[in-house]
Amino acid sequence: MSAPNTEQLQDVKLPTVTVVIRSANYERFLEQALSSVLAQDYPLKSVIIVDNKSRDNSWNLIGEFCKEGRQAGNLENGEEYLFGIKNDVPISAIRLKENKFNSVTWNVGIKSTWEKTHIYGFLDGKDWWIQGKIGTAVAKIIFNPEVISCVYSDYLSFDHKKESYIQNFCPAFNREQLHSLPYINYSTFISKRALEAVGLMDENLQNGEDYNLFLKLSNRSIIHHIPDFLHVIRTNYF
Repeated sequence: MSAPNTEQLQDVKLPTVTVVIRSANYERFLEQALSSVLAQDYPLKSVIIVDNKSRDNSWNLIGEFCKEGRQAGNLENGEEYLFGIKNDVPISAIRLKENKFNSVTWNVGIKSTWEKTHIYGFLDGKDWWIQGKIGTAVAKIIFNPEVISCVYSDYLSFDHKKESYIQNFCPAFNREQLHSLPYINYSTFISKRALEAVGLMDENLQNGEDYNLFLKLSNRSIIHHIPDFLHVIRTNYF
């Protein structure tokens, strides 16, 4: 039996997807990242942008994204909070009071949207998604949610200075190989069910927090590979 494709998703009860976007001095790129999410044809999606105390104009730009239905304020811990709607998609944003490890940034996005989310997608604010990214990933997870915890795909690398692309083919999931080679990139989709089982990212890790999470997931479940180019990672942009 084959997994449902994106067209067949209309015949099933759709899970809600929250896309966590990490903002870290990405003023030049944030609009492209967000636009690539808003353009996805998956209907039940929302966005949470977590700004890691950017020093550029990122936070003001995020405010522009939240113009419609704008709400602004501070959370109990004093961090700034924004909410708005763009292209009928709810967008929330949190600005950290101080620069933290990436693991903290991702976890803030997860925790702040926990109650309303079934599946999480992760996107760095300098990168962008290709159409079909959400629907294709969701179709794989809902086919067998008790077995498939996470979905990753092949991707393109975009050299910002040379304006050139390189195709990156990821190997199919192999638990033993993953323990010796971190071949899964961060831009994945992970079910809330899986995070409930293994926990969130380790906030004591300065680097490799995503790889550490993939290892924990792989010990309990299948991480599914999609052999298609569904996102773009920007390189050489400094």
